[in-house]
Amino acid sequence: MPHYRVFLNGRNFSLKVDDRVQRLGFFTFRVVEAADGVEAERLALEMLRQDRWLTDATLNDRSDPPTIHVEEVVEAEPPDEGERTPGLSFYPSGDDVRA
Repeated sequence: MPHYRVFLNGRNFSLKVDDRVQRLGFFTFRVVEAADGVEAERLALEMLRQDRWLTDATLNDRSDPPTIHVEEVVEAEPPDEGERTPGLSFYPSGDDVRA
């Protein structure tokens, strides 16, 4: 089965940084083994939804949920054995939501 590198963009995440809650976005990618690009998108999104650190750190109200968008899916080489899951590269996405 082929591997895919799925590039993701998380938006509108309320996270505590330096004792202040800030609205941030992030870029990341995940490499998944999938039958096709559609399944690769689904698997990569599910990996992020199950990321314990991200779910525990997200402070959004239900009325203002964060979103994760798939930016690109490309076929890729399988990851090296023991390769770590990539991190998240954060960027500011708006005003602080509360002090």
